[in-house]
Amino acid sequence: MGTDIQIFVEVKRNGKWESVDTWEKDDSGKDFVKFDEQMFIGRNYNLFGILANVRNENHLTPISLPKGLPCNLSKQVMKIAYQDLEYTHGHSYLTLQELLKYDWNRKATDYGYLSKDEFKKWNGKTEPEGYCKGVSGPNIRIVNTEKIKNTSDNDGKSYYTIAAWEQTYGDFAENFYHEIIPRLKKLGKPKDVRIVFYFG
Repeated sequence: MGTDIQIFVEVKRNGKWESVDTWEKDDSGKDFVKFDEQMFIGRNYNLFGILANVRNENHLTPISLPKGLPCNLSKQVMKIAYQDLEYTHGHSYLTLQELLKYDWNRKATDYGYLSKDEFKKWNGKTEPEGYCKGVSGPNIRIVNTEKIKNTSDNDGKSYYTIAAWEQTYGDFAENFYHEIIPRLKKLGKPKDVRIVFYFG
């Protein structure tokens, strides 16, 4: 099964943490943040590994192991987090200060399976345009990068090869690094802005 993340954003005002998410109530009266108004939407296991060592398939260095929920949560986040507690895990939080201190420019290796067509288009260095993390099936064949160049297009088989490339942690984190952190910076001082999150 897949793993998803729920992220809430809080800002400290007058010594008290307050939620800055847009909250609504469902038909049962339960508070929730509308899906399309959440600060972060997506399933990126590399990001999960960076934030809390969850689903860390590429063995990236995490900012922190899960710390649990902070004791001074805003009312809305506390309520929904404890409602979700039974079927979620990896509860943690990070201040913007911690996010900015992290070395997003360090590099690590990623990998993926490329079809023959995708391999032909790949420049051999940066992240390919199209790849997958696993392939299987009766007519699937995994071959090395030299052999895939000479495989037949008419034998009823689909050929793939494993490719590896290097990229920065910021690129592993995708829009969280390139878009979300800049938005967080507009909310206040780094020590007074934080994300609270968990997985399920």
